[in-house]
Amino acid sequence: MKQHHNSKRVYDLVIPISPTCVIVSGSEMIQACSTSYLALNWDANVRERIANALNVGGQDLFASLGSNYLGGLHPSKEKLEQVMAELTLYERCLALSSGWTANYAIAEYVGNNFEHIISHPNNHNSIIEGLRKFKDKVSILKIDEDILESLFHRPGRTAIIYPSIEGITGEQSIIPPKNQHSDKVILISDESHSFGMFGNRGLDTPNGQRPDIRILGFSKALGSVGAIITGQTETIEWLEQASSPWIFSTPLPPYIWDINTLLLSASLDFKAERDAIFDSASYFRERLRIAKIPFTGDHHITGLNLQIRCSAREAETFLFSRQVFLKISGYPSVKYGTSRARVVFNQYHSRKEIDCVFDSVFALYQKYN
Repeated sequence: MKQHHNSKRVYDLVIPISPTCVIVSGSEMIQACSTSYLALNWDANVRERIANALNVGGQDLFASLGSNYLGGLHPSKEKLEQVMAELTLYERCLALSSGWTANYAIAEYVGNNFEHIISHPNNHNSIIEGLRKFKDKVSILKIDEDILESLFHRPGRTAIIYPSIEGITGEQSIIPPKNQHSDKVILISDESHSFGMFGNRGLDTPNGQRPDIRILGFSKALGSVGAIITGQTETIEWLEQASSPWIFSTPLPPYIWDINTLLLSASLDFKAERDAIFDSASYFRERLRIAKIPFTGDHHITGLNLQIRCSAREAETFLFSRQVFLKISGYPSVKYGTSRARVVFNQYHSRKEIDCVFDSVFALYQKYN
């Protein structure tokens, strides 16, 4: 398949050397697009707890058991599910190997159990692909109060799937609350980019609502791998019996579930760190606002709508030359002819480093806008 030269992805070899810096092509750069939001892996106490847990682990922890049905389940996984159910106050939880597989599993669930599906325009590729075979049931639109109310009067059940915060733009999905306690309409929130960041303990949703089903990814705030689906017992039982990612995917080795349990526990006490991350993002956006550089996002993720006359790779190369590591999303990740970037700072980034990132983005605009 031929690919437009401006759309070809380049995968850089990146070596993290500190919470805020990486080495790329032999050069030290400021990491401006980290997806390890809380930088837990750089916390000395967290690393010590993980090392101690691994030292006392048995040989059974370091290899996958095979598929969940043929190889069986491991107590480490069940422990994580129980801990998460207690923390989030849902009947049951189910741990899967990634946010992608969790989203795909939920898409299968709603496709097989609901007459109507409303998919938010900003949903992740995993949701879109999972719903593809149920396209006759799917409507792609944003929900307002009038639409939500009308769904309670429509024949059949409706599932609404949305990202709590979109991963590139940082935009929060505005979903009106359900005023009726009914399973005729259920809300499903993909929280891969928000879990761990909101509330005193990182367990809240951005809008403070309680969706019927939550998909909680571990690869962002916890900087690990895996995901949890929360919901009622009947939902989890259906997933265990019928969802293809659960049945056919090889699960993670048990020690990963143990590490996730430790990371989750540690993240609960990171309120000051979360506050620092939000403060840094606000500071960066204020500089963008003054410079009249377009952006999106109100929380920890700042989306840059790069109105520039160069390819994504040319923009990256320019930023790299200024010792800023920031990946640019071009077509086909975003609309043809547009470029976007996600900027995320953790609690370790200094104002000097943030200013350096801003100055480099500003220089990029001056050269190519």
